[in-house]
Amino acid sequence: MIKHKIFSIFSILSLLSCTVFLTTSSYAQSGYRICGVLPYNRGDRLLQKGLAVKVSADNGGNTCQKKIDFMTKYFSNAYPGEQGKGNLKMITCEDFSQHMGKPNDMCYSMEVNKIYKYQAKFNNQSTLNFWHN
Repeated sequence: MIKHKIFSIFSILSLLSCTVFLTTSSYAQSGYRICGVLPYNRGDRLLQKGLAVKVSADNGGNTCQKKIDFMTKYFSNAYPGEQGKGNLKMITCEDFSQHMGKPNDMCYSMEVNKIYKYQAKFNNQSTLNFWHN
């Protein structure tokens, strides 16, 4: 009887730990990538601000390049006095979220093909705000 209860308890704990593991490791939104433009110089290590867009991973980067061209052209409208010098092409949502200093997937808070202005502050105060269609 005691062996049966101990076995049941371990079975339940194993099931719970698998459930926790699966829910924490599968938070990423699949099928999407982030493209962006930033005031980046090759020597900079921190990409602290810029424009970003969530695009479908299946389009082969076509939408990504069109959005990068638009964001580069109008970067100074979002950040007066600055130019978009660097870009992010088809990076994963997880990588972008880490760049933002966020533990969760930022793609869930973005709409597809909408351009967002971001500020990465690395202290859980990072911002991501809609900027342009």
